[in-house]
Amino acid sequence: MKEFFNPNKEKLIMFVILFGLSLIKNFSILSLGQCYDCPDKYGFPIPFYNAGGNFGPAGAYVDSGFSFSFMILNIIMVYIITCIIIKIYNKVRR
Repeated sequence: MKEFFNPNKEKLIMFVILFGLSLIKNFSILSLGQCYDCPDKYGFPIPFYNAGGNFGPAGAYVDSGFSFSFMILNIIMVYIITCIIIKIYNKVRR
């Protein structure tokens, strides 16, 4: 188990790539066609930055915000996903 979470060069490179991809804007299928100037959300799997914008037909404004705890949770989740991917890759490669 210690080796599973132990960082190495492969895991760090993969982590940087996956976390960089997680910063891409999230699109919600449920909000398509239901909002005007929807608030932009960044972070995957859990959005941790909301860029703000109008939401709904009434145009209620959603303030921008940053959630440090959600970002830490994302970092942990992305690192675990990275460890799983590297473990599977090493098994297949052998």
